[in-house]
Amino acid sequence: MADNDDDTTASTPLGKRQSSRRDRRAARATETAQATDDVVVVRVSSNSNRGPSDELERRIAASVERRKKSNVAAALLTVDLKESDYNEILGTYEYLDHTADIQLHSWGNSLGEALEALALALFGYMTKLSLIQVNDQDSADFGTDSSISAHDLTSLVFNFLQEWLCIFHESGFVPRTVCVQSVNLETFTVVSSGKGETMKSHKHVQGTEVKAVTYSNLQVIPANNDDDDESSPLDTTGRWDIWVILDI
Repeated sequence: MADNDDDTTASTPLGKRQSSRRDRRAARATETAQATDDVVVVRVSSNSNRGPSDELERRIAASVERRKKSNVAAALLTVDLKESDYNEILGTYEYLDHTADIQLHSWGNSLGEALEALALALFGYMTKLSLIQVNDQDSADFGTDSSISAHDLTSLVFNFLQEWLCIFHESGFVPRTVCVQSVNLETFTVVSSGKGETMKSHKHVQGTEVKAVTYSNLQVIPANNDDDDESSPLDTTGRWDIWVILDI
């Protein structure tokens, strides 16, 4: 029997991409080695739908401080990290335990800020963001104008994070910072950009692979969650909380 030259190894699709961006990424060398960060275990009730309790907030604050010190110490081994960079690298996010997978919790003073923190939480689990530097060419090629659309708030969060994971799988690009440029809750669209560099095995820590974003127990708590009128339009400003489980 003749060999079939068209056989390829199938992989799980990571969502549709615009062909022009895919072509640009395909033209670059892809390095898909992933990395781990220290996971902070914080238990949270599975039936909580109102955001973290005061006790959980205190535990998050303590673990965030430990993570901050850990990231800064690692960064000082190779780069001169400024005091002003601490919060940029840290982000407002946390890792919560969830059976064999990992749950991300991000928050912010707007939906855009919560989404930015969510993307950093994704990459912060795969590598130490303090070791990521900004490469202008990589950022222009892979981190510019990432646009997604969805049919509701839950799918908007899913598609946003899946898009960034797709970018990483296709190019090896890891953003040090993510900026949500626009959020439209009428059309459920988000445009975002990131600045960073492609992961390199000789430079960045390697470790746990994030296989996919999941819909399992995906929660989005909007700013006006306490509003009795469910027909009220969502406000993109004010405290937002997002929980997403990753398949690792």
